[in-house]
Amino acid sequence: MLLQKLYTIVERFEESCKQLLIDPLFPHIGIKQKLEVYKELHNELTIGESEYSFTNVDEEIKYFKYDRPEFLKYGFFYERINEIEKNRPFGEKKYYKKVLKNMKNEFELLKDNILYFRSGGTEKDQVMFSKISPDNHIFGLIKALYMVEKYLIDKDTISPVQEVIESPSPLKWTGSFNQYTELLNGIDELKVINNGNVTLTQLNIHFGKMLNVNVRDIHAGTNEILGRKEPARFGLSLVDAIYNKKDQLIEKDIARRKKSSSKR
Repeated sequence: MLLQKLYTIVERFEESCKQLLIDPLFPHIGIKQKLEVYKELHNELTIGESEYSFTNVDEEIKYFKYDRPEFLKYGFFYERINEIEKNRPFGEKKYYKKVLKNMKNEFELLKDNILYFRSGGTEKDQVMFSKISPDNHIFGLIKALYMVEKYLIDKDTISPVQEVIESPSPLKWTGSFNQYTELLNGIDELKVINNGNVTLTQLNIHFGKMLNVNVRDIHAGTNEILGRKEPARFGLSLVDAIYNKKDQLIEKDIARRKKSSSKR
C-alpha cells in the first residue's frame, strides 16, 4: 500500500538524519548528505506513486494534502538551508536576519496558498491535490517554509539545525507494549485527533516520537489485544484510576473543610 510505503520512507529518512550530524562550522556538508538520502528515497516514492491507483478521490486528496507533505517538507527544507549556508559570507553577523526578512517576499508570492493552508480550506482540494496537479506539492513547501523560518530565528541563539528536525522528547513510555497499543487504538476509534482524519500508523509515528517508544508494526499489536478475552484491559484501568482520583479529591476536600471548621 502506498501510504505504508510513505510512512516507511519517512521513518528511514528520519533515522538516517540522526546518523548524519551537521557540523556548525561546515553545515553544508551534512546538509548535502541528507539531501542525497532524501533524493534517493524520493525517487523510490515516485515509483510507488506511479504504480498506485487510488481507490477514490477522497483517498487521493488525503494523500497529497496531508500525508505526502510530511516527507516533501524535508526536501524543500534542506534544499533551502543548503542554499542559505552556501551563500553565507564571512563576517556578516546579520546575514540570517536579512534572509529571514526576505521571506516576506515569498509569503506574498504564495499568499493565497498559505491562507488556504492556514484556514483549512477544502473548496480547491480536487484541483490542487490530485496525482496530475502541478501544485500537489504546495503544502509540503509551506511546511518547509515554517521550518526554514524557525531555523533562521534559531540562528540568533545557540539552537542548531538538528533541533528543528529531531527535537528529542524528555518523555518516555514506561507502560507495556499492549497498553500503548490499546491507548492508540482507543484514540483512533474516538476520532479525537484531527476529527479522525489520521491513521493508526500516523498516530504511532507521532506518539512514538513524543514518548520515545519504537513500535514498528502497530497493527500486529492491535490484532493481539483484540484477541484477548478483555481487549480494553488498559482502558478499564484508566476508568478505575479516574474514579480513584475523584475519591481522593473528595477526601481531601472533606479533610480541608473539617480542618477549617475546627479552627472556628
